[in-house]
Amino acid sequence: MNGSWATRRGTRIVLKGFAFAVFALASASASAVPAIDEDVPDRGIFSLRPAPRREEGLLIGNGRMGGVVLGRPGDEVIHLSHERVVIPNHVAEPPPNLAHLLPTTRRLIREGKRQEAAQMLWEESRRIAGWNGLVWTDPFVNACNLEIKLPGLAKPDAYRRSIDYETGVARVQWVGGETRYEERAFLSRPDNIMVLEITAAGKKKLEGIVALKAGAHPYRHRIKDEQLLSEEGWLTYRCGYTLTNGGYEVIGRVESDGTYANEGDSIRFSGARRVRVLLRIVPLDGSADSQFDKTKAALKSLGRKSFAELLASHVAVHGELFRRVKLDLSSDVAERTMPAEDLWKKSHKA
Repeated sequence: MNGSWATRRGTRIVLKGFAFAVFALASASASAVPAIDEDVPDRGIFSLRPAPRREEGLLIGNGRMGGVVLGRPGDEVIHLSHERVVIPNHVAEPPPNLAHLLPTTRRLIREGKRQEAAQMLWEESRRIAGWNGLVWTDPFVNACNLEIKLPGLAKPDAYRRSIDYETGVARVQWVGGETRYEERAFLSRPDNIMVLEITAAGKKKLEGIVALKAGAHPYRHRIKDEQLLSEEGWLTYRCGYTLTNGGYEVIGRVESDGTYANEGDSIRFSGARRVRVLLRIVPLDGSADSQFDKTKAALKSLGRKSFAELLASHVAVHGELFRRVKLDLSSDVAERTMPAEDLWKKSHKA
């Protein structure tokens, strides 16, 4: 009887030991899977899916350059623009001289005949200049696109993207297998550059392609003399306008702690834990007045600083501007922690 009890007791011990071992292995396996930060920006938004269209991307800017980060793992696209990249779409016309009608215009306005005054000025403008309609403003366009392709990462196991308006940083996190990836981007105010960094922590390293593409817009026929090149860690784009002497340049510096090499008009990298891109858009009053050398020297100098250093100098300026105004609509605390897509659905049900 005692032997039987001992056998049963030994069996229980073995079973308990086996169960503990299984639990320990499961816990170790679970802890080995990297996790993303569930950040909820105090002044910002977050989403649990990539942007399905440009209008739902994360907005970054510095007052001169602007960008939209789509946050697509494996196939990222960042649309970039500049306040002065406005494509000339018509020959500039000098305004007609209407000074002789100023006294009459003032009298009509005093008499409450504003529409009559406007009609008089319009008819005289047509008589002098031969105008048959309004001359629309030149279009503000997408200057260029930065594309980052990371094969095999299009369907992550976990995903989150966010924008912190107080710092101006767009952040994308995702997990693929046993590796955690993170993308951060902002447009520096003091340095007037876009700073993009992608990192990989875990089993796999970064492998892919970064490319600079011409902007997509319906005014391509107003662009001439395009040049798109990659050389020794640099991506460059240059173009002129058909109706004026102006144009613009885009210069990007690609850095990596792995290996990278030029491949056509793009740069291929591999074996990297970190890939960084510094980029600047430069408007030109004369398309022949290239700023390539000057801009490359500036980007090379800024490349000696870490991401944290570049961000700190930006936040010191951007954060102070942003905190000057605050609007509190006393929203529900639960709504402050809802992803953007849920807030969107809720607002359209009301």
